[in-house]
Amino acid sequence: MKSLIKFSPKGMFFKILMTLLILLVASYALLIGVSSFFFKDDLRERQRFQDRNQLDSIGQFMIEADTSGWSDEMVLSALKLTVPPQLRSLYIIDRGTSRIRISLAPHNSPFQPDALMLKAVVRGTEGGGRYFNEFEQSGDKTIVAAQAVEIPGKPGFIVMTASNMLEKDVRMWSRRLWLAIGITLAMGIIFALILSSYLSGRLRKLEEASRRIAKGKFDLLIPIYSRDELGHLARSLEQMALELGSLDRMRKEFVANVSHDMRSPLTSMHGYLEAILDGTIPSEHVPRYVRIVQEQNKRLIRLVNDLLDIARIEAGQFHILAVPFNLTEAIRQVLARMEPHLQHHRVMLHAADSQGRDIWVHADSDRIEQVLVNLIQNAVEYSGPDTTIAITVEAGMEVFVSVSDEGIGMEEADLQQIWERFYKTDKARTRKNGTGIGLSIVKAIIDGHRSNISVHSIPQQGTTFIFTLPLAEGPAALGDMTK
Repeated sequence: MKSLIKFSPKGMFFKILMTLLILLVASYALLIGVSSFFFKDDLRERQRFQDRNQLDSIGQFMIEADTSGWSDEMVLSALKLTVPPQLRSLYIIDRGTSRIRISLAPHNSPFQPDALMLKAVVRGTEGGGRYFNEFEQSGDKTIVAAQAVEIPGKPGFIVMTASNMLEKDVRMWSRRLWLAIGITLAMGIIFALILSSYLSGRLRKLEEASRRIAKGKFDLLIPIYSRDELGHLARSLEQMALELGSLDRMRKEFVANVSHDMRSPLTSMHGYLEAILDGTIPSEHVPRYVRIVQEQNKRLIRLVNDLLDIARIEAGQFHILAVPFNLTEAIRQVLARMEPHLQHHRVMLHAADSQGRDIWVHADSDRIEQVLVNLIQNAVEYSGPDTTIAITVEAGMEVFVSVSDEGIGMEEADLQQIWERFYKTDKARTRKNGTGIGLSIVKAIIDGHRSNISVHSIPQQGTTFIFTLPLAEGPAALGDMTK
């Protein structure tokens, strides 16, 4: 199965390999084109320089030989000693007749100058100039260089050389270049195979890790330890798996807590109602047990409302309707409704400005009451009897509301996670009540008001929640609005 994935034309290994091979071939093709252009041009210039020097030296020799009265046989013998015929062919052309006077060329030379070529050379050197041109015969390119030699009182002659050394040098260079390219291309292919296999192998590890995460296996360690992008991706997947595992555990605990919180009041309500209906409870005690059933019903309603709020938050349907309202009075009403829950605690409330007036804010009154209820219930849940719960409201540029308790407090690590859904602090100290969604709802409400909430806690000494609200403008800020 791995082999099919590895060499599939749609697989990452095949794509990486083909990409690298295309890059290699394109790079070498560009290298050949550019280097051939510059190399041939450099060889051509070098040969022209050598031809010019050769023509100058032969021309000077011919002038001295003519002055000394040397015969053509003597000149030919001397030229054989100074001009190796294997390098270039040499011709002395009579300017008057355009015919070859002296020829020094290899027997197997493919280059054979004809009459038209000789006339072209004569015309090209008129006025004492030089002539350079390339001719192709039998598939070989030959560079022809010629220079007119003037002798006072005589018609003069032309020195012409023909050489195919440029073509031979280019062919030799091309063979060596292709050999080098073949070796490096073979090494490049091997390197591409290794690199492609290495990269696709790492990607397969990431794919396998993602499949394990999809199956709910969050305890994984991806064996990729590099510091490149794939290494960072592997670490991110591990972190994601860790967080998903933690969230999965919290969800399971949440389901267990919700089941317990719903089962307990339902069981109590069912038992009390049956006892009332079958007459087990005397009629004079019925009102008391009806009130207990009513309290359990309110507890269920609060739990269902919290679950609905979480669903709205996740669906993006959690709306804030901000209006001016009396925050001080709202806190008093919340404390009055929660009096049965607060009977074992000392509650201290300070909610007035410096002149003793009520404080008005611009916010969603129902949602802010929900925040207050959750924070006060949280303080009751984690505080022992006969402890103090303090609620303070201070007005400045904005309104600061704090809820403090003298409970068990929280560790620093817990403070970073208490706003997460389903999270509950140290399970050994956490009571059975609560689902771990109250504080996440509080955070969502305060964020919806574009305000801030923070928490300060010292283990075994207590916790303080502080949130801000915008101060109502106009008469509301002065507390002049009708309550």
